[in-house]
Amino acid sequence: MFDHLRVRRETAIELLRGRPVDEPPLTSLYMVFREQAEKGYEPRVLNTIRTVIAAQPQLANQQFWTGTRAFETNLAAVLAERGVSELSELETLALTQMAVAWFTTAGQTYLIEGQGSLLECFDEVVGACGRASVREFPGWQED
Repeated sequence: MFDHLRVRRETAIELLRGRPVDEPPLTSLYMVFREQAEKGYEPRVLNTIRTVIAAQPQLANQQFWTGTRAFETNLAAVLAERGVSELSELETLALTQMAVAWFTTAGQTYLIEGQGSLLECFDEVVGACGRASVREFPGWQED
């Protein structure tokens, strides 16, 4: 199961590398994660993941979060390699972690609660975050 997640992460890194270099970083991350959500999981792998989560939630959680932290670092490094963004290292990492959180939240909702498809969960999470940002920070302006 964890090998499958590693492969998906490596695929996401390659997809990010293939995005247009002049595309805004958050747009690139969104497109990569949306494509991953659209693919979803093979039914056999999905059943295995759900079985492991139910039987050994602590192990699954530990393995998942360890891999996620390294994944975030790799994504941020790919964005930094592009060299076209005027974002600071902190801004790049913040956007990366936000986009990863969209996907992991959608994944948790899909895997654990079994609600809708992974793509539906992803779109709902991104929409909720976008609406909340606009609603709660309406006067936000760059310095």
